[in-house]
Amino acid sequence: MSKEQLIIKTVNSYFDTDITQNLELRERETVYHRQLAHYLTKKITSHTYSSVGKIFDKNHATIINSVKSIEAYLSTDNNKRKEILFLKELILTKLDDLKDRIVAEVRLDLKNRSEIGIRKYGTTLDRKDLALKDWLNHAYEETLDKALYLKRAIKEIESENIEYK
Repeated sequence: MSKEQLIIKTVNSYFDTDITQNLELRERETVYHRQLAHYLTKKITSHTYSSVGKIFDKNHATIINSVKSIEAYLSTDNNKRKEILFLKELILTKLDDLKDRIVAEVRLDLKNRSEIGIRKYGTTLDRKDLALKDWLNHAYEETLDKALYLKRAIKEIESENIEYK
């Protein structure tokens, strides 16, 4: 998948839309989604305004207008600013994942672990009911558990006389 396809797919998925369809629609929300895809493509790739325009079957002036519109949101609308920056970071993360599958797997493991914790404890790590010392004690206890798991695995390897190189 190309960077451009990933950007379009992410915008479509995030807004549950298809920016490549119903191009005649001029509803504010629909236009915003398209402009955001134009903006993200321009900012994330090394494309010129003209080449971004070719991707979306638009002229360079439309892309310039899209970029200016999104930049205006960034400076005047805090909710849209957060949304735009979140989507940009999401896309950059996905692009990184395409480069390094191990990093992608660890990110997925972290996400899954977070979801398990939320289901199990009914809260996130953003909770404010624990002092810093409590957090450090939790981390210490988890580290001790890890040491035990490692020691057990080492003993199993030793008992089987397995030689790893």
